[in-house]
Amino acid sequence: MQALRRCGTYHQRATPEVAAAVLCQAADLVESDSPAVTQKLQQASPHWLRRTHATHAPASGAELNIVRDNLRHASISATSIYLQ
Repeated sequence: MQALRRCGTYHQRATPEVAAAVLCQAADLVESDSPAVTQKLQQASPHWLRRTHATHAPASGAELNIVRDNLRHASISATSIYLQ
C-alpha cells in the first residue's frame, strides 16, 4: 500500500486506498460465515462508508450536530437529508 504518511497519520489523499484495504480485510474475515456481507464489503467504497455512517448514526441515537461535524457539513440542513 502506497499510503502517504505525515506525522504518523494517513494523509487525506490516501483515505480511499486505506478504506479499500480495510474493507478488503473485513471481507476476508467474514467470507466463510457470510457470503452476502462479503460481497457488500468487496463492492463498498469510502463514499458508501460515509453514507452508511450518516444514515445509521442518527438512527442509533447520535446527535445530528455530531454527525454533521463528522461529515464536515457546513449546514445542518445538508446532514438532515440522512434522517429520511
